[in-house]
Amino acid sequence: MKLSRSLSFALACGLLAGAAGAQATWIVDDDGGPGVHFTNIQFAIDAASAGDVIRVFPGSYTGFTLRKALVIVGQPGETVSVHGQARVRDIDAPYKAVLSLLSAYTWELDDCSGAVLLDRCDGWLPDVAHVHGFSSTACTDVRIQLSRFVGLDLFSNGYMDGGAGVMLSLSRLQLSDSWAEGGQGAAGTFCTGHGYHGGPAVGSIMSVIHVYRSSLYGGPGGDDYGIFCGGKGGNGGDAVAGKSVLVAGQPENVLTGGYGGTGTQGSGSPGRSISSLEARHSGVQMTHQVVASTVQVPDPPDPTLSFKTPQPIAGQPLRFMVHGPQDAIVTLLVGREPVLVAPTALKERRLVTLDQDRSPVGVIDSSGVLITKIELPSSAPHGFTFLVQAEILYPDGETRYTNSLTVVLP
Repeated sequence: MKLSRSLSFALACGLLAGAAGAQATWIVDDDGGPGVHFTNIQFAIDAASAGDVIRVFPGSYTGFTLRKALVIVGQPGETVSVHGQARVRDIDAPYKAVLSLLSAYTWELDDCSGAVLLDRCDGWLPDVAHVHGFSSTACTDVRIQLSRFVGLDLFSNGYMDGGAGVMLSLSRLQLSDSWAEGGQGAAGTFCTGHGYHGGPAVGSIMSVIHVYRSSLYGGPGGDDYGIFCGGKGGNGGDAVAGKSVLVAGQPENVLTGGYGGTGTQGSGSPGRSISSLEARHSGVQMTHQVVASTVQVPDPPDPTLSFKTPQPIAGQPLRFMVHGPQDAIVTLLVGREPVLVAPTALKERRLVTLDQDRSPVGVIDSSGVLITKIELPSSAPHGFTFLVQAEILYPDGETRYTNSLTVVLP
């Protein structure tokens, strides 16, 4: 792999100027103590104004509802556990909400025309009232990275289909470097006999889904009731289902449909890797069927962008890996705000504001990877947020774009 030149933060000067409006920073720690403003996340949200930063220290907290354009950030290497649901609602464009390093039972987003950015946030303990690890309804621009979501297993917990790891309705999602798994469907009841279906890893109603460098596992179908009131096993859940689906990544990334449940009248059908009206996929293992009216498999594959540095730290370089074809020219786009520029369903477009000059940072060699870095200034405050995307000029003259990454300083 090849090392590129770095972008110094003369770049940072422009970005930090945008942050220089010195918003307030609120400290939340369930242990209390000197310098702590609140012991409860919701109280901090209620006190904060748009643009403020809330720093949450390790501990256990109750659920919260966010209706303001805030940055809420936990601590690297520590656990901030939200014992309940984390809700984000009514974030209006052009504002954004940023949440980083938080682990909640489940996540729910509703009616956000502004962007909602989740970084290292997990939804790990759904229940019968909230069966999906993450759900989004009527949200224009949701970006999730380095996160994990699981749907509720219903095999011994109710009479319904398994929960989805991620469930969308009328939303647009970018999912990067993440993992999602659907829950197992419930076993058949004495009345119906048939097993219930497994939940999708990522399911949706009329939504656009872009998946980068992520692995998705549909949930298994439930078995039938048994020999005295038998039926058919439930179908396995799909890895991803949407109106339009774009998938790009590496061979270690897998999209797997869940297996069908067993039954005296036959087993359920396995889930599909992709189920959509239109699909584009490249670089990722598809272990099951891809079912779509239109399917594109670009060659060479679409490019992707990922972190090489585990966690951004003020005063230290932040390294990225750009994955693409040999001899492709890479330009790094860095901006304070997310945008959707002439978005199309099956091809990525520019996703960040252009706050700096566009200049190439290097050329991808035969390894298929270019490493580039940004020098983070030591003066960058807690909660400082910006976005990065790579623009790739392919050897044949075509320009393609990677996923965006959200950088949040804890």
